[in-house]
Amino acid sequence: MADNSVTSAEALLRWKHPERGLIRPSEFIEQIEHSKLVRPITKWVINTALHDARKLARYGIDLSISVNISERNLMDSHFPVLVAKCINKNKMRANNIEFEISSNI
Repeated sequence: MADNSVTSAEALLRWKHPERGLIRPSEFIEQIEHSKLVRPITKWVINTALHDARKLARYGIDLSISVNISERNLMDSHFPVLVAKCINKNKMRANNIEFEISSNI
């Protein structure tokens, strides 16, 4: 706050349904966590967050992005590989991403 700069942000998942409009995460996250969609949605969110952080870095804004993950991601032996691939794909550093663990299982 001393230099009035932003150093981190949080990636928030939202769903804009074509008929129901904006649906709150509390209405769909639990279903995702109990489905086979956890890994592909997690990958999409991480890639999108890092992609957006990279775009901001081009303007001199170096951010750490926080992404909420499921406990199921921690039990997924492929998760570290997924994260590494997303970091490499977006040409970012590992310190550009942080994880917050949600416990909705």
